[in-house]
Amino acid sequence: MRCRKLGNSGLEVSELGYGAWGIGAAHWIGADDDTSRAALRAAIAAGVNFIDTGSATATATASLVGEVVRAASETIYVATKIPPQNGKWPAEPGDSVADMFSSAWITEATETSLRNLGLDRIDVQQFHTWTDAWVQQGDWADAIAALKQAGKIRLFGVSIRNHDPASVLASCAAASSTPCR
Repeated sequence: MRCRKLGNSGLEVSELGYGAWGIGAAHWIGADDDTSRAALRAAIAAGVNFIDTGSATATATASLVGEVVRAASETIYVATKIPPQNGKWPAEPGDSVADMFSSAWITEATETSLRNLGLDRIDVQQFHTWTDAWVQQGDWADAIAALKQAGKIRLFGVSIRNHDPASVLASCAAASSTPCR
């Protein structure tokens, strides 16, 4: 498996990641936990070191990911996502960042993910929806900074909509001294 740097983070992640959306029998009809564990272990054995999950994919999924990651002898990076507090996907013009990602919600969702995963830190924490109109609004950036400072998240990002990939360019530029490319 080839690896590459994840942006300018310094993390070397596998070019193929494992999207854990469909695992966790308690959440997905037809999923089988033993088969899901075996699939995760096979992916890791093949060199995958980046697993993506999210709060919206349920406690059962995060629990399985965490179980396999904790048992792995290899370094595995875990990405997860914070769902919008109001449950609305995708964000639309006029939606308030305070209704979607308040500081208290960001902290609560991160703590829930850490508990569900059974991990001390999330490597890549992301908002599950976003619009650049929010960059200068609300207290979301303070919450992210506090979580980083506390060592609960390593990196932060946004899961973008495939039909609006430019929806995060201003947030990237605001979060970094280097412009996004």
